Amino acid sequence: MHPEPDWATLDRYAAGECAAGERTQVEAWADADPERRVLLDALVTARRRMAGHASGAGEPIWNVERAVQTLVDHVTHAPGDNVRPRWVSSRCERARWWPAAMGVSVLIVLGAGLAVKALQRGARTAPAWRQYATAAGQRLTVTLVDGTQLTLAPATRVRVAADFGRPTGVREVELLGEAYFAVVHDVAHPFVVRAHGAVARDVGTAFDVRAYPEDAEARIAVAEGMVAVAASGGAVRERPLLRAGDVATVEQSAVTVEHGVDVADLTAWRDGDLAFTKTSIRDAAAELSRWYGLDVHVDDASLGGQLVSGRFPTESIDAVLAELLPAVGARAVRVGSTITITAAHGAAR
Repeated sequence: MHPEPDWATLDRYAAGECAAGERTQVEAWADADPERRVLLDALVTARRRMAGHASGAGEPIWNVERAVQTLVDHVTHAPGDNVRPRWVSSRCERARWWPAAMGVSVLIVLGAGLAVKALQRGARTAPAWRQYATAAGQRLTVTLVDGTQLTLAPATRVRVAADFGRPTGVREVELLGEAYFAVVHDVAHPFVVRAHGAVARDVGTAFDVRAYPEDAEARIAVAEGMVAVAASGGAVRERPLLRAGDVATVEQSAVTVEHGVDVADLTAWRDGDLAFTKTSIRDAAAELSRWYGLDVHVDDASLGGQLVSGRFPTESIDAVLAELLPAVGARAVRVGSTITITAAHGAAR
């Protein structure tokens, strides 16, 4: 491994003032990594340009912004990928008014260049995302590269890191909606779901996560195995371990766990059924909207909080409503794609 030269040595190298031993050290250091060589060559070019301006034939030698742009141009490989952090511009703007010595200017240029290079390296390594989505009334099953299977409920979006499953990648997804995860366990690469302020980490399992935008909380229901659940930003120690039959809700950084739940009802949607367990009519209406692509709403505030339970096939919304509403004294009025749920004592349907 070649020793890393300090900034003063790099400055002398760029100015052509290195001793023979220093030059050999810098060259060996740069040749060991192509990115170092690109950065060093850009520094030399910027230094020479600034030195040329010192003769008076152009901009003043303390115009660091021009040198930084030269450095950016050299370390940027892709057209249009001209990344420059905002702090570089502000620092350069201040430097216009500081007739600094050449060595100070070059150190500023080098610092900016290192920051630019670091940002570009991060941009290249930051994972892009693949997205899977369903519309109202649709379900979708996706098998990821590691064998993990995702089943998406209607009106759901899942984002998967592009490097998912690779040796250096992460097994992490982001969810908006509801999905069932049958995870292939890998102790070295935990599978993580982020949804609506909740973080679910598998410990070898199958589980359902629900987190629609209008939901006040995220819900994690474990069908098999174990899942560690936490609120994003919560204390590390507050990560209850859920087992089959456990259901966690995460709301405002608080995690609540219920044991002994019939998870089959919560995942009935995978079989094409709608299941409600002490669900308010208002929430049931939102679920029907997602399943049928209709505007289903409740026009009576006192009715909206009424609770319903039952499991219904989803072939026909009319059939679901006919079974669901009489138990709470409600009826449905349909006009085009809009269904209004109202009290049964009103006008006939």
